[in-house]
Amino acid sequence: MNDRIRVLQICHSHGPPFEAVADAYASWFPPDRFDLTTVFLKGRAKPLMANLERGKNEFYDLASKDLRGLKRKLVRRIRDSMRANRYSIVIAHRNKAIYVMCGAADRSCDATLIGVVHAFGVFAPISRRILAWRNRRRLKLIGVSEGVREDVLRSTRALGVESVHTVSNCLDMESFLESLSSRERAREFLGLQQDAYVVGVAGRLHVGKDHETLIRAFASVRDQLPGNAHLAIMGAGDHEAVLRRLVIERDCGSHVLFLGHVEQASRYFAAFDQFVLPSRQESFGLVLIEAMAAGVPVAAAASSGASEVMGDGSALFPVGDVAGCAKALLTCASTSPEERDVVTASASARVHQKFSTRAVGLTFWDLPFMRRHASFRSG
Repeated sequence: MNDRIRVLQICHSHGPPFEAVADAYASWFPPDRFDLTTVFLKGRAKPLMANLERGKNEFYDLASKDLRGLKRKLVRRIRDSMRANRYSIVIAHRNKAIYVMCGAADRSCDATLIGVVHAFGVFAPISRRILAWRNRRRLKLIGVSEGVREDVLRSTRALGVESVHTVSNCLDMESFLESLSSRERAREFLGLQQDAYVVGVAGRLHVGKDHETLIRAFASVRDQLPGNAHLAIMGAGDHEAVLRRLVIERDCGSHVLFLGHVEQASRYFAAFDQFVLPSRQESFGLVLIEAMAAGVPVAAAASSGASEVMGDGSALFPVGDVAGCAKALLTCASTSPEERDVVTASASARVHQKFSTRAVGLTFWDLPFMRRHASFRSG
């Protein structure tokens, strides 16, 4: 046991997409070389994805109120674990987990502390800037996209924080493709007509996701799309009533389907003829790489995360641009089957080369602060 490295991973919860994110990180620590413990601050115990199950998992099942304020009890609990287990690497996902990790790491702690930032604006509040400044010599920060990395640097560079890197979210291609439902079965499960032309979108029904632009664009060109065209909206949220009113206003109620929350939604992406992500701001855009891997043509608003995922701008439209979104819908619908196959094959190859778990894992292990541990990984 002396030649094994102990690793602690702290996650806010195991809700999507964070179980998959934690599982990807777990895959980078072979169980024959590393002892990995993953702590989920929120959420009850449940079976987890395969790589996580190969390690030790702890479910704190905390209430939201327990994660507000200074979180002293939680900090002490994590500190006790860090002292008892003498972890060499500690990884924290999202701002509250990063706060707890930094608070728990006392002066005697010599672990590599890694904070993974999944959103924009995390270090905008003054309290979090102070946290970054106090831990500037030992805290290593990772942004899930180049846009997030630049956002973190804008908030922290003046404080002396220089160790900020990019490690993208990623996809286990083999497991994802094995779980993917066929077009026919996916449509049957979602209640979609087999002969319909279906434009799909997935995500929380939140104002920032800008479903309004997609609904307006779809309504404006519905008659120009292939016959029996529908817009299928996966997801739930407090913006649903607003969106339903808009659908009625645009007189397309019979052609817009609200599917609600769908567990493991990406398994059913093959049901779509096109996938559109109209979000005004995306830190990364994991659903895009899932749709690309599923062989579905994608279009997206040109937020920084979507632009990084998709690469070339051929299927990107300006944020909030109804006409641009409508043009993307029509362009995809007019593509020949042969052209579609070329486009989707290229997109799938891009995911495999840049965003597969293996490819991103190589980037992770090449980070300056991980190189000293790399010999344990290879043996």
